Amino acid sequence: MEFNGSGAQSYLAGGTLTLENVMMNNTGSGVTLTGSNMLIGATGTLDLTSGKIIASGGLEVDMQNPDPASVFNHNATSYVEGNLRRSLDGNASTYDFPVGNSLKGYQNATVSFTTATTIPNLLANFQSYASLPIGPVSSDCAGYDYSLSNVLDNGFWNINASANPTSGVFDLYLGNRNYTATSNFSTVLKSSITPPTSLSWTLSGSCDPASNAALTIRTGMNGFGTFGTGLATPIVLPIELLSFTGENDGSRNILYWATATEVNNSHFTIESSADGIHFVAIDRVAGAGNSSTTQNYKSIDEHPLAKLTYYRLRQTDYDGRFSHSQTIVVKMKDKSTHLLTYPNPVAEQLNLVYNSAQDQNVQLVIRDFSGKTVALEAKQVISRSNTIAIQTDQLSSGSYFIQILGDDRETLSSAFFVKK
Repeated sequence: MEFNGSGAQSYLAGGTLTLENVMMNNTGSGVTLTGSNMLIGATGTLDLTSGKIIASGGLEVDMQNPDPASVFNHNATSYVEGNLRRSLDGNASTYDFPVGNSLKGYQNATVSFTTATTIPNLLANFQSYASLPIGPVSSDCAGYDYSLSNVLDNGFWNINASANPTSGVFDLYLGNRNYTATSNFSTVLKSSITPPTSLSWTLSGSCDPASNAALTIRTGMNGFGTFGTGLATPIVLPIELLSFTGENDGSRNILYWATATEVNNSHFTIESSADGIHFVAIDRVAGAGNSSTTQNYKSIDEHPLAKLTYYRLRQTDYDGRFSHSQTIVVKMKDKSTHLLTYPNPVAEQLNLVYNSAQDQNVQLVIRDFSGKTVALEAKQVISRSNTIAIQTDQLSSGSYFIQILGDDRETLSSAFFVKK
């Protein structure tokens, strides 16, 4: 059936009528469904060359052919103004939903399944906002927060499954038209209610860096409902870190860092680690709050954990949000001698073989991997090879770090061992 001409037309089936192929070639105001749906059969097609189909008042265009290519040629002058239902083939297929409304016109949505699905069909329509909500609180993609901006002002899509709404994973493409221009990053938002509100928006799947207002994309989504376009405002980082370095000064390590700018910066926490994985807080330094000039900071670690000690900064703002810097490594200057431990792993007694450069009093310090001191013992060594026995039967199973400290608390030697 072809609808042509330049005047307004109506379609009234007068009962149950299934069409085979429908071609829209109307240059006027379109074809209005009256009293019944437009049913297009299981092998039919819908050619949207020119002119829209107006399906309002709960009526719909029902495309029963599950072939993704059964709806084609849709454009800004030819689409479904109202409800479009499309049957699915159950495969990882892509379906266009060329819908729109009288206010904002043509607004195509494309659902691209990346897995199989058991959803029989999807029903889609497009609506305008009565008032613009904001998006959800987030730190999406490259640190974007959609709650700091209103959503895109063209409108939203209702796309609902007839059954099994969470069956299958899909990418969603929203072809936004007739909106206020914006350069903000855009992504697809999802709501379980319609019309959506600021509190109902959520994020499903992953952002796509190529997404923009004209073609908004989100991948790996699951579950249908209401969809719109969220506009992101980049999260302002509390600080701009210029440098973070450290150096060894005898038995201690000195850390330096500098910031170019600070926004609501409460404080820095210095964290250290013996392995670069498990960190423990060792110092806290107040931040400058708000600053646009270079700020220099310093912290001293009087008791480094190892010959190599890993450090990072944890910056915390006044709202409690925090972020970590990159990790640096500080190596102690080699003033110590080799420390041999056996047996390793150990059960009840660990033997240390230590070659001292002089007669002296030392302290043996054992720390667990969180940096907590679990054993401390004073010893006297002589200027040659020393064998020292340490009882380890009271230690819990795990990895430990042992240091030999001189009178001035300088680390003379260190080693790791494992308690069975």
